[in-house]
Amino acid sequence: MRQRLERRIEQAPLGVLARAFFDQFFASESVTSDLQLRQAMIGILAFVILPGLFLLAQVFPAYQITAAVAAARHRPALIETALAQICLILVTYAMVAVGLIAVFTWDALTFSRRDALVLGPLPLRRSTIVTAKLAALTALLVGASAAVSVITAVPFTFTTVIQFSIRDLITHGLACLVAMLASGLFVFASLVVIRGAVMFVGRDRLAAAFGSVLQGLFVVVLLCFMVQLESGLRAMRSTGFAAGAEGLMPTAWFLGLFEWLLGATRPDYAVLAARALAAVAVTAAAAVAVSFASFRRHMQLAVASSGLSRPGGAVRTTRVCARLLAGPDATARAIADFTLLTLARERSQQVPVAVNTAIGVAVVISALSSRVHGLADLAHPRTAVLWIPLVLAYWLAIGMRAAFHVPANLRAAWVFRADLSGGSRSVVAGVRASLLAGVGLPVLALTVAISAPLYGWRLAAWHLGVVTLLIVLLVAVLTQTFPHVPFTRPYEPGHAKLKTRWWIYLLGMFAFAYAPAKVEVMLAGDTLSLTQLVGVLAAAVLTVGYVAGRSSHRRAIEWSEEESEEVPEMAVLNLSGLGMRV
Repeated sequence: MRQRLERRIEQAPLGVLARAFFDQFFASESVTSDLQLRQAMIGILAFVILPGLFLLAQVFPAYQITAAVAAARHRPALIETALAQICLILVTYAMVAVGLIAVFTWDALTFSRRDALVLGPLPLRRSTIVTAKLAALTALLVGASAAVSVITAVPFTFTTVIQFSIRDLITHGLACLVAMLASGLFVFASLVVIRGAVMFVGRDRLAAAFGSVLQGLFVVVLLCFMVQLESGLRAMRSTGFAAGAEGLMPTAWFLGLFEWLLGATRPDYAVLAARALAAVAVTAAAAVAVSFASFRRHMQLAVASSGLSRPGGAVRTTRVCARLLAGPDATARAIADFTLLTLARERSQQVPVAVNTAIGVAVVISALSSRVHGLADLAHPRTAVLWIPLVLAYWLAIGMRAAFHVPANLRAAWVFRADLSGGSRSVVAGVRASLLAGVGLPVLALTVAISAPLYGWRLAAWHLGVVTLLIVLLVAVLTQTFPHVPFTRPYEPGHAKLKTRWWIYLLGMFAFAYAPAKVEVMLAGDTLSLTQLVGVLAAAVLTVGYVAGRSSHRRAIEWSEEESEEVPEMAVLNLSGLGMRV
């Protein structure tokens, strides 16, 4: 069997490499089994498809009403406009959804140094390796685009064909499917090019940071797309499609491709379709060129000294603040420094932070778009504005806590168990300091940047004090739910229980962010009431800190006993009564 497999590899290296590269998209060193990782990927795919199902329920009934009105009033232009609106929404959804799937496989979009180290010494042609990588990327693109496009293109076809005929059915279906697939290919190839270009400019550190930013950005866009769909439709109905800058938008290119495939005679649709086809061809060719160049670049880097990437200035500032917040305990300072440094370097740990922060940003954008209708609304304190730093602090803290469960280099985790003289108190102090520095610094800076220009320094100072106390209170509560050093234990799936307890997280957001901001708005201008509010929050912080200190003292961690519990018990077969002789 082994000889047969070796002969198969020698005879068909392209297929074997393509399957290996494709498996990299669904592989991770941070989970305990491939089954758990596949379940997580299925969850991400379901999250991506959900807006498409929501889109069907939201848009198509309105289209049927428009079609009935157009037929009654003999105005076919209404149907064409509504059809163009729906196609524009579908194209935008396809671009965002395929882009989201691509950025979640960001590290595997191009070659890595490990690929060069493993494949470089093998007797394989460079063209074979790159072709296998491109084949894997094509398979991922086809799977992602099919999952996103087919589920919306098929209902679109049967719903928008007013007079049922085989020709209309095929024409509408193919036009919609081709436009969505082409838009997905454009975004996917563009991300491959961006991944390779960032690697050339800033190597692995900048590429990792850029990937986390893109992950958060695509999650924000997808959530806002789903929440703000109705308002977007109203805006399109009121403004139409005659904007002069529309031709510069990639979504308009693929809308023109859709109309051109339907046989529209307007000359601007032909121009837009030509731009769409040219954009797809250029980005696809650039992705192929970047794949060849990135493999060659990593082959050069493989023989050079790797070295550790140095953290940036913002990370150094955060680490200094965390060490100060940890106090005189040297172990706590080391844990806080290790936590923030690992979070800045490792891509696996940045994903939960980026996703949860994106949820907070989407909530903020949705609240502002529905509650604030102009600059005049910002003249007086509003809940939708004052709760911005609290919402971001809440989801950022939740994301950091989730990231702490993702392991990093478990083979070196024994160091923390070999000498942890401070016990659970040092762990709690280190985790608390890292959370306070990682969440507090950016959120407090954002608080001053938002409230001071809008409401003046006096109200900004009160708001800053309230936000500070609430962050300290939130961190004190979250720290008690994390009893070990971050990144040092195997990942335990389901610890957050988001499938069943998502409503608890939403209630927590409103209790932490909305209620205090609402109270601040009610008490704005009343110095005595604001002083009482700050006093109540300070008393709550002291109470929770005292209870947390007593709790950490009672449950001191016995590391030796914990290690012994991790060793599975031995099962012994008692064969002494069988009369067997040795």
